[in-house]
Amino acid sequence: MIEHEGLSSRRSTSRMGKFRLGKKGKNAAGKEYPQKLDYFRADPEDENLLGLIHELLGEKPKRLRIMLTSDDLELVFPQYLKKYGTSGLLCKGTGGKDSEGNPLPALFRIVDKETGEAVDDYPCDPDNCEDYESGRCKRLASLSFILRDLPALRVWQIDTTSQISIQRLNTRFEDLAALSRAAGRPYRIAGVPLILSLGPVQVKPDKAKKKRTVYCLDLELDHKALMTGVDPMVAFLSPLTQGPDDRTAPDGLYRRSEVEDGADPVRERIETAEEQEEQAPDLPEDIVEGLRNIGMTKRQARGLVRRYTRDEEFDEESCLMYLNTLADLLADGTDISSTLHSLAEEETAEQAPEAEVVDAEDEEEEQEETPAKETKQTKAEESAGLLGLDI
Repeated sequence: MIEHEGLSSRRSTSRMGKFRLGKKGKNAAGKEYPQKLDYFRADPEDENLLGLIHELLGEKPKRLRIMLTSDDLELVFPQYLKKYGTSGLLCKGTGGKDSEGNPLPALFRIVDKETGEAVDDYPCDPDNCEDYESGRCKRLASLSFILRDLPALRVWQIDTTSQISIQRLNTRFEDLAALSRAAGRPYRIAGVPLILSLGPVQVKPDKAKKKRTVYCLDLELDHKALMTGVDPMVAFLSPLTQGPDDRTAPDGLYRRSEVEDGADPVRERIETAEEQEEQAPDLPEDIVEGLRNIGMTKRQARGLVRRYTRDEEFDEESCLMYLNTLADLLADGTDISSTLHSLAEEETAEQAPEAEVVDAEDEEEEQEETPAKETKQTKAEESAGLLGLDI
C-alpha cells in the first residue's frame, strides 16, 4: 500500500447503523414527542440496506441474534449521564463520587452559560443538577454489537435510557462472567453468540395507581449456536471494537424540549488527573494554535510530536500541514475522532513497558517509529492464522 501522510492513517467508522427503540411522534396539536416501540426499528446508515434487513429479520423484529466484539464493557456497553443540544453532546459524566463523597467532575469540558468560559472541574452531581431534574440530562447506555444474521463486518448500536433495561443487561453480563468462572475459563463476552430481545414488563410508577406495560431489553445465550464453537472469531472481531456514536440525541429517548436550542457541542474531553499532571510538549506557537483549533488532548498532542520527531528534531512544517488537513476535515463536518484516537494510541505505545518491546535491535527501531502500524499488522496476522487465511 502506498503510504500517504494524513490519509493512510485515517479510518472510516465501522458502524453500520442503529436499532432504535423509539421514534418521533406527533400529537393532535402537531407537537413532537418520543414514541416508544415494542420492536427494534432498523436505521442503517445506508438506507438501501433497509430492504435486505427487513427480508432477513422482518419489519418489526423483537429478537436479534448478536455477538459482541470486545470483553471491555466500557467499549461495548458504556453507561453515562448525557445532555444534548441541537448540534451535539453537551455534557457527559458518571454521577459518581470520590472517596470523600464529593461529586466527580464531568468527563467533557463544560461552558459556563454566563461567562462563556470553559469549566474544567464542573461537578457531575445528579442530586443537585437542574438539567437532570428537568430530564435534559439522562442516564444513557449504548450497546454495540455485530448482527449475526447480516453478512457484514460492521457494528450496530442500540441506545436506551430504561433503568430496567440497563440493570438487566448488567446482570446478564455478570451471569456470563459467573459461567466463565464455573467452567474454569477466563472472563469472556466477546464472540459469544447471544440473543437480544425486547419484551413487555409490568411496572407501577411511584405516583401512578395502575400498572403499565413498558418494553425492555434482555439478553440470553444462544445455546444452539454456542454448541458450534466460535472461539476463532474473537481475535478477528476485536479490531472492529469502538466506542458508541453519541454525537446526537437518540430518537425517541429525549423530548424536543429536553434538547437545548442553539447550543454548541462540547469537543474537548476533560483529562484525567494523571494526564493533567503531565505537561504538554513545548511547541511553536502556530502548532499550539492548531492543536487548540482541533481540540486535541495533551496525550494526543504528545503522540503527534512523537510522530513528527526524528533524531530529536521536530519537523514543524510537516506537522503544521497535517494539522491544517485535520482542520479542513473538521470544518467539512468529517468525524476525526478515530484519527485523534490513533495519536493517543501511538503515545501509549511509546510508553509501553520494556518487556513488551521486541528484542531485536533493528525491529526495536522500527517499532519506535510506527508502533500503531506494527500493532495492527500483528493483530491481522493473528486473526488470519486463526481463520486459516494467508496474508
